[in-house]
Amino acid sequence: MDFHLVHIITFFMLVVGATNAVMLPPQLYWKSMLPNSPMPKAITNLLHPAGYWSQKGLL
Repeated sequence: MDFHLVHIITFFMLVVGATNAVMLPPQLYWKSMLPNSPMPKAITNLLHPAGYWSQKGLL
């Protein structure tokens, strides 16, 4: 019984990990849910703060 339980738990962990990797970026999600409205600048700034990509050593 333990042998099957380990396989079942491992399978569910793999499924959860795969579904998290398929999540849409915020901009694509916004376009799919609200196709006729632009994303407000305040929300865009929260997703990509000013200077975040210009700092050295992040990538």
